[in-house]
Amino acid sequence: MPLDHDLVVDLAAESPDQAALLAKLGNYEFGKACLYFRRPADLDLKILEQLAARSLATHTS
Repeated sequence: MPLDHDLVVDLAAESPDQAALLAKLGNYEFGKACLYFRRPADLDLKILEQLAARSLATHTS
């Protein structure tokens, strides 16, 4: 369960390719549409950038 001091990113990751990216992301927890992590250093930021771009494209198309 996420803690109050976790960082949060709202993220839609419903497609299989996004699930594959999540597998490479690093140390995180995922809720319904929220990615929780403690420090940016815990994640592969290039993967996070790809996930965010795909999530945004999903919601703006």
